[in-house]
Amino acid sequence: MIIGITGGVGSGKSTAIEYMAENWPVRILKTDDMAKELMDKDELLSRLETAFGRSLRSASGGLDRELYRDILYSSAENTELSDSIVHPAVWDLAKKEAELAEKEGLLALIETALPSKSFRELCDLIIVFSRDEGKRRDTLYKERGYDSELFQDINERQLSDEGYRAYADILIENNGSLDELKERIKKELNAVYKSCKREQR
Repeated sequence: MIIGITGGVGSGKSTAIEYMAENWPVRILKTDDMAKELMDKDELLSRLETAFGRSLRSASGGLDRELYRDILYSSAENTELSDSIVHPAVWDLAKKEAELAEKEGLLALIETALPSKSFRELCDLIIVFSRDEGKRRDTLYKERGYDSELFQDINERQLSDEGYRAYADILIENNGSLDELKERIKKELNAVYKSCKREQR
């Protein structure tokens, strides 16, 4: 089974994924990590350079991330152009890796902060983590060193809480304690895992 994990920054996705990896036979696939991996490879990097009409390489030959970030955020058109090239490649890789995990008898967990139609189509089940904005902000200030400007910038680039909830097959409200979060995850993942085992018989 392929399970999607999503929610806004600071909603508890990373904590949830770590707990799942420690307690169930899963393979974690993070779309951010896959995008970074692909953009350092010549095939995708060359396509980006053709699209933007300039070199995007660092001295080591991989993507110059600072330059790319400046180009990406300079206009909505540049962001859309990049997304049209990078996102399909990421979802293709995610599909291949998830199918491989299934063949090995593992649950494939695909984590993304930017769910889309491709994410919906790939996943058998999507778990959305939701948390009050004030609690998300406090966590990111304390644990990741964010300031108000960075939090606001990232928050504005993501979906609204309602936007995330629209993808939910299972919605987990993470406004309580860590133990409460783990208990809810345990309940949901045990049910999913048992269902998978029945289907395999």
